[in-house]
Formats: sequence, C-alpha cells, structure tokens
Amino acid sequence: MCARRCNRSVAAADRSARWYERFPEHMALEPIDLAMSYVMRSGRIDLGRLRRLSPRFVARYELERGKTSEAVVPGPERSEGTRDP
Repeated sequence: MCARRCNRSVAAADRSARWYERFPEHMALEPIDLAMSYVMRSGRIDLGRLRRLSPRFVARYELERGKTSEAVVPGPERSEGTRDP
C-alpha cells in the first residue's frame, strides 16, 4: 500500500516538475488560465475536486472561459483542448 501511494506521489511530483520546466510558456497565459494550469499541474486535482474545494474559483474560470462543467483544462499530460476527466 505504501509503495502504491509513494509511486503516485512520485508521478505527481514528476508532472509538477515538468510543468515548472515549461514555466516561460505558462507565463504567456491569461492570469485565470495560469492559475488553473498551476492548480492542475500535478494531475492530483481534477475539475470536480477543485469545484468542491474552490467553487468560486471554478465558477469564475468557467464564466471567463464561457465553459460549463466540461471546461477545457490545461494540465500535465494533456494536449491543449483535451477535456478534463
């Protein structure tokens, strides 16, 4: 059990590190997109969980992007335009 948890943590840390490696690209994003990308960088928080943790942020993001709960979310291991699971 610990090995599985450790593996997931290491994988999340790797995704987060890759996000930081591309930091200059992220700085070109609109502030709301940068914030969403940052929150989603490790892949450990999906849109549903983020909505529970920070409903006002998700509502603002969706309002600014004109999206519904199927909002397009930039994140690790996702191509631009990929829908959040």
